[in-house]
Amino acid sequence: MLGTPPYWPEGQRLAAAHPQSVPARLEVRGSIADYALAAARLLAPGGLFACVFPNDQRDRALAALAAAGLLCLHRREIVFKAG
Repeated sequence: MLGTPPYWPEGQRLAAAHPQSVPARLEVRGSIADYALAAARLLAPGGLFACVFPNDQRDRALAALAAAGLLCLHRREIVFKAG
């Protein structure tokens, strides 16, 4: 299962310029915890859940996975070059 949950709780970042983009940035329809709970409910035994989430919020993501009974097996930090 693959997911890209919205990155920030409402009020922590500016909303997107286009109204349809707001739920992709801000947690107006669910958080990383909601995505993790849905994954735990839908995965078959041994299934994998992969998601993209900001590294500066990794503790929140790891806590959400643990609360849903999921284990983080691998994490990769991506750092973009300036320019």
